[in-house]
Amino acid sequence: MLSDWLMHTPPEVLAKYFGLGLDSVAKLPKGDPLYIFPSEPPKQTLQQDRAEVEGRNRKPGQIFTFKTSTMVPTRSNEHGNIKIIDIHNFPASPKICGALVTVSPGGLRELHWHPNGSEWQFWIKGKGRMTVFKGEQSARTMDF
Repeated sequence: MLSDWLMHTPPEVLAKYFGLGLDSVAKLPKGDPLYIFPSEPPKQTLQQDRAEVEGRNRKPGQIFTFKTSTMVPTRSNEHGNIKIIDIHNFPASPKICGALVTVSPGGLRELHWHPNGSEWQFWIKGKGRMTVFKGEQSARTMDF
């Protein structure tokens, strides 16, 4: 969440990034991250918003949504499957890719590394064990 990011960023950095004074930065929310923010209801209906946007007769040059759930797996075997989303099937994302990996019970995900990028892991369901090698002989294994 943005509020969590704000809490962990030094005030001087926020002031410089947003072009604000330190007095304004001091007024930003503190404490637990906010997930629902109070605001005024929209002035127009959804139909009015759509009509306004459609009236401009402009369509984006590329599609910015991707439905991984309808995608055929990129690779499959008896241990599971992987759906890879990258610039080859999602041109709107030239610098980041994603994958939905399904590992069958008893299966093992391929060992791999990223020499010039980070990886985020989100476990949707099930349980398993994962080891992350940080480098310089540092690793951590966790059960999920």
